[in-house]
Amino acid sequence: MLDPSNDEIEQIGRELKRIFGDDPEPSPHVGLPLRDFAEFLDFLRGVPSGVSADELLRLASEYRRAHLQEILDCDEEARAVRAENDRLLALLERDIASTIGEEYRHWVGDSAQNAREYTDADTADLVQRIVDEVQQDFMDTFVDVTWPSCPRHPNHPLWFHDGAWHCDRDRERLADLGGLDAIGAGASGREARRAREEEPRPFTRRRKKE
Repeated sequence: MLDPSNDEIEQIGRELKRIFGDDPEPSPHVGLPLRDFAEFLDFLRGVPSGVSADELLRLASEYRRAHLQEILDCDEEARAVRAENDRLLALLERDIASTIGEEYRHWVGDSAQNAREYTDADTADLVQRIVDEVQQDFMDTFVDVTWPSCPRHPNHPLWFHDGAWHCDRDRERLADLGGLDAIGAGASGREARRAREEEPRPFTRRRKKE
């Protein structure tokens, strides 16, 4: 990702005003056939000074044609990474629902939305970061301080790394993502869920109809 200085952005702004007039307030792409602001900056760095708006449009079209396959390949790769991340996050939701309850499933989507909003979205390590974050949140908020509890040693959680849940004490891979229920993991979460369900509900007196 390009990270231009403020001076460079101001210089580009002055050049755009010269080309498009004093009232452009254009979007970063100013109607040019370019994909995003980073590509726009990269393109402008190679444009000679003093060009007209028509010449700028012609140069931008040539730039896009020269980079089209690279852009298509990049977009296709990004779509594939996002699809795989969505598949894995759905498996994480399954693990949560099967251990501590459906009401916590949405924590995955909330975490993913935040990650995609404030970072370079669907990187290969996105799922690892979200698993770590959700697991830590469950512990910090006392939803379950050992989630997901190890079926071999219920006093410690399993840890997710290298694409699977591991018992680090035994240094053994126990389940793929989505497979906690199959190995009986998360017993502490299920116990906490039963306790919540068995708590007496507060009695509320029905009001008489007037």
